[in-house]
Amino acid sequence: MSLDEARAAFVKHCDSKIFKDGIHAVTFQPTPNRANEDRYVVEEWDDVCEGPSWLFMAVLDGHAGSEAADHTAKHLPTFLRNALRSGIKDLGTNYTVSEISTLLRSHVEKFDLEIGLAVTSL
Repeated sequence: MSLDEARAAFVKHCDSKIFKDGIHAVTFQPTPNRANEDRYVVEEWDDVCEGPSWLFMAVLDGHAGSEAADHTAKHLPTFLRNALRSGIKDLGTNYTVSEISTLLRSHVEKFDLEIGLAVTSL
């Protein structure tokens, strides 16, 4: 197989998108006849706080179905954006990277717990 043939075969299994500011995202499903269960999200948030905008990027790895990745792609960005707006409002303008990291970690864990509870209650 030539390099061009290999490249063409590879591209058949990829999904790609170019976002604002030249951010590239690619997902790859190497198993023929299976849908790609991975998702990605890129959003620019200019309303989190005063100052420069925030860039949210997430890669969501689907396993045994895309439902959790689809749900997370749809709801996690807004959930975290609202948490940041509220948290920064409470912290004031002198917040630290560590405080933002703690805030984000705790909210991602809360989101994950809520998904787990929803699944176990089915």
